[in-house]
Amino acid sequence: MLFLSLAACSQEQKIKGLSLVGASRLPDESTWLGIQNLGANAVTLMPYAYSEKGDSKLISYTDWQWVGESYQGIISCSAKAQSLGLQVMIKPHIWIVRGGFTGTMSFDSPEKRKAWNQQYIDYITRFAALADSLGHQSFCLATEMESMWKESPEDFQKLIRSVRKVFKGQITYAANWDEYNRFPFWDRLDVIGIDAYFPLGSEKEASKRWKDHWRQIEALSDSLNKKVLFTELGYRSTENPFAEPWVSDTDVPVSETAQSQAWKIFFDELWNEDALLGVYVWKWFPNMKKPRENNGFTPQGKDAEAVIKHQFQE
Repeated sequence: MLFLSLAACSQEQKIKGLSLVGASRLPDESTWLGIQNLGANAVTLMPYAYSEKGDSKLISYTDWQWVGESYQGIISCSAKAQSLGLQVMIKPHIWIVRGGFTGTMSFDSPEKRKAWNQQYIDYITRFAALADSLGHQSFCLATEMESMWKESPEDFQKLIRSVRKVFKGQITYAANWDEYNRFPFWDRLDVIGIDAYFPLGSEKEASKRWKDHWRQIEALSDSLNKKVLFTELGYRSTENPFAEPWVSDTDVPVSETAQSQAWKIFFDELWNEDALLGVYVWKWFPNMKKPRENNGFTPQGKDAEAVIKHQFQE
């Protein structure tokens, strides 16, 4: 199963995952072949709901959504992935229209926050029930939602209970890299999930920085007796993706060398750690065109793809 026994995690069992982008067209056969050739054994599927900044309404299941992130698109991609022997984890996301970060989203009244929270719980629970009906072994109940668990801890606990009622598998939360050690509900979940965009300074500092970050992560893992899953990890193909790996809005030239080196350092420093259950590479596009002109996170068709492939196929 995808979330393995918390007692052990061998190299062969590690999750070698990709974050599969929900696009305007479903993945073609070449996309699935590329995933298999990489040596991946798992994918996340990421439906989106939308919210205007500060508005209490959560928009989901709309006709204008791209098919890849729609309810039916998730079903179709799940069936295809499972037919190829890939494990699937649904990992719902929220897009705040006109900008904003889910971890700091706010409302001007408690009533708006409460209304939004209930819609979010309903949205997540529907996908959790779907994941259960599709035979998924893992589910991610939220992504970078510190604003919710901090302002409304009772509603976040309600979210966990609601998911538990409809999903029989193992559950995680995708905490932002600077949030995971503040999150208060790991004891109610099965795996520590982290979107692992930790600052690494520079290429020369990266190995030491990873060791420092890992010591803190491992301490949490040991204290809870739970494995760690990097629910996202990625580096842009720019000259310095190390300092602030989470930054995605800079207009800079494409440079593949540092991206591939960042992945190599990650695998060298952390991949053999027993507490690390695995990683989901951020991110993998269906029907990708002209990858070498893309300065974003995807390693597709770039030097970094060979680094990941070497490790995933080992």
